[in-house]
Amino acid sequence: MRSKFLGVIALIAVAALTATACSTDGQSPVDDGDAPESVIRIGMTTEAGSNYDPITNPNAFVAGYVSPVFDTLLVADGDTLGPGLVEEWDVEGERITLHLREGVTFHDGSPVDAEAVVANLERARDDERSVVRRDLETVQSATAVSTTEVELIVPSGSGAVLAALAGRAGMVGSPAAFVEEDYSIKPIGAGPWTVSDDSVVGQRMVYTAYDGYWNPDVQGVDRIEIQLVDAQTAPNALLGGQIDIGTVEARPDQIPTIEEAGFSLQTFPEVAYQHLMYMAKDGPLGDPRVRQAISLGIDRQSISDDVLQGACVPQAAVQALPGADGIEAPARDVDAAKALLAEAGFSDGVEFDVVVSSAGPGSTILQAIQGQLEAVGITININPLARAQLLSTYVEGGADAYWTVNTGDFDSAPLVAQLSTTMSPGGSDADLDQLAAEGADATDPAERAAIYTKWNERFAEGAFGVGLCNLTLPYMVREGVEGLQVKMPLHIDPRGLTMGE
Repeated sequence: MRSKFLGVIALIAVAALTATACSTDGQSPVDDGDAPESVIRIGMTTEAGSNYDPITNPNAFVAGYVSPVFDTLLVADGDTLGPGLVEEWDVEGERITLHLREGVTFHDGSPVDAEAVVANLERARDDERSVVRRDLETVQSATAVSTTEVELIVPSGSGAVLAALAGRAGMVGSPAAFVEEDYSIKPIGAGPWTVSDDSVVGQRMVYTAYDGYWNPDVQGVDRIEIQLVDAQTAPNALLGGQIDIGTVEARPDQIPTIEEAGFSLQTFPEVAYQHLMYMAKDGPLGDPRVRQAISLGIDRQSISDDVLQGACVPQAAVQALPGADGIEAPARDVDAAKALLAEAGFSDGVEFDVVVSSAGPGSTILQAIQGQLEAVGITININPLARAQLLSTYVEGGADAYWTVNTGDFDSAPLVAQLSTTMSPGGSDADLDQLAAEGADATDPAERAAIYTKWNERFAEGAFGVGLCNLTLPYMVREGVEGLQVKMPLHIDPRGLTMGE
């Protein structure tokens, strides 16, 4: 079967991030060399350490820092894939042929040709430091069959591999550069902007427009500055003129004041920012009836209204996966929850430990849930920890559950794999595993979406994890800034952003 996609580049969707952008006295770029430089400053509420190599940095939030520098081979647009550095592609059995866009160069002037792409794919698949190895593990071989054609042999999971090329695994850098020691702090890609020497690694990254970029239409500003801002003080950064776009999730009470200062409120309810509890699949939580009892014991709407100021839409399925909006969250039913516990052999109740970040609203949400579940006979012990300790504590058996925010992924396949493995220590579900394999193999977008919708239905029905609600993130945008698009939280791709007078 031949699949052909032609069009303009869309947003690169990656990893789960909150981003903010800012500029003072910014103007749209013009060709006049004497015109003022146009600037947008992006304030990130999460840091990515001191590594800006998308292949070796395990922090999902790095996407917000690397997207100005790197184009991807393909581009995710909702449930479909479009052209990026690859203009079109063919899928015939185990063979995927990528037809590269001609005339594209890396920031060092070297060509983005088939040999360069093969070198990047092999690095992403084989390098021991690679954090995206799993995304390409079914790629048996990658071969440059001509200057502009790359042939992949993929015995299984073709759909997942194609989707991976729209994420970090598909971000290609100059082969001459990624062998250098300073590549992680000054990466060289083929994206719209290059890393400036004005950058202060770990604090403030500065990017300038690449004159040789193949699609100058997306370079709405000359200079981008990404700096770390505290979520609680983001309103001050907006009001003080340090940033032009900022999420005020932590301080929604400041929205009226910021609007009065000349900002507009923009929201993206379709973006996944879901409060969700992952659960180990051993002990009492290994029984789906116990997990279902937990889900039925929660009053999602009241927590949204009373704890999250009504900005969170009840959602039991995974918001970041297809079909979520059509899967109704269960209403609270204490009697039904008690009956499920008794049927599972726990009529005397169940007790389990859950870890949660010591920062943010997680502990407050869990305290509300704790009170609701007491009526069912379920006791939860809340253990707030530093963010860096959460996942390791959970997967190593130090807690039965992990409360966090799920922000999705650039494609369904890696997210489904993570939900079924890393985030569910102690066991899985045969039906979920089968659907996951089918979704990874499928290459037709409609077929993949249908499979992952079934996966999502099964996830919610068996309370494989307990979803609470999806928060609508509020972004404040300074007057004159146009083109804001948010496909994933904690990450604004600057392509298309402009700053007017």
